[in-house]
Amino acid sequence: MTEKILNINQELDLFRKKVSEKNYRYTPQRDEIAQWIFNEHGHFSAEDIVLQFKNKGKKASQATIYRVIQMMIDMGFLIVHDFDKGQKIYEHTTDHSHHDHFICDKCGKIIEFYDKNLENLKNDIAKRHEFVMDRHSLRIFGTCKNCN
Repeated sequence: MTEKILNINQELDLFRKKVSEKNYRYTPQRDEIAQWIFNEHGHFSAEDIVLQFKNKGKKASQATIYRVIQMMIDMGFLIVHDFDKGQKIYEHTTDHSHHDHFICDKCGKIIEFYDKNLENLKNDIAKRHEFVMDRHSLRIFGTCKNCN
């Protein structure tokens, strides 16, 4: 598994370049939202961004935040998760290597994990079924140690 880790300045430069290439309108507010997202190394909701901006006295409408999120999804900077809680959860992809998720049904805690044996098993199963995997997402639901 190879991964390319970028620092926040590299991520922002790449974001700005893609905004220009896609002829999206650049605004300092969009840049500030992208900066918050690149600084967040866990899973987050759009509401988390709204709350953080509000708590810091910064202006960013919910509509603007959702537009930036959609732009970043379209450009490949974010992926969307639905962990069966009725809310979309996001994480940025530029500094994260592949991983899977445990989700606690009681408290909603999300635990990321990577297991080489599991990855090999998934590849072997795909090969046996003559299936070419482009990507996958594994979500395992249960109870975390704090709720157990």
